[in-house]
Amino acid sequence: MSIYPRRVNKNIQSGFSLIELIIVITILGILSLTAVPRFFGSVGFSEFAAQQELRSALKVLQTKSMYDSSGTYCYRMIFDLPSQLIGPSTASYSPATAAASCANTIAIDAPDTLTLRESNFDDKNVTFSTSDGGAAFSFVQFDALGRPSTNVGSCASGCQVTISGEQTVRICIGSQGFVREGQC
Repeated sequence: MSIYPRRVNKNIQSGFSLIELIIVITILGILSLTAVPRFFGSVGFSEFAAQQELRSALKVLQTKSMYDSSGTYCYRMIFDLPSQLIGPSTASYSPATAAASCANTIAIDAPDTLTLRESNFDDKNVTFSTSDGGAAFSFVQFDALGRPSTNVGSCASGCQVTISGEQTVRICIGSQGFVREGQC
């Protein structure tokens, strides 16, 4: 043990060098130009919103068909593609509307939760197209087991709804009724 105090080296510096700070700022600048707009931009938002709305409406209609034990109603989603309107054939499943549920027109009084209107997406240029084995279908309906069928087939290889705009997204309705996002 020494009686002299320890000498403190005053030349030791702590912190970052100028080069390190410039590199970090450059990396943050590059990330802000490339990655941030992908998280906060609205490119493709309308297509994904339409996909989620339609998927939800199809699942609601499918669930209603599986709860109906009478088998007198058509749980049908109409795709009026020229006017870009999608919705159920009836708004109410009461005994008086059994025949109307099998119509090929969209119920005007259908709830917004089951209907996709062009006015929701017209400023985004969102369009819809359908395919059942290569042929376009105008409606899909579900039986008591939740299985789909269309006016052109039985969705044997899956029925697909394509939603196009700034990006393209799809909904696949499998032959056994599984409604999911993505290509069939």
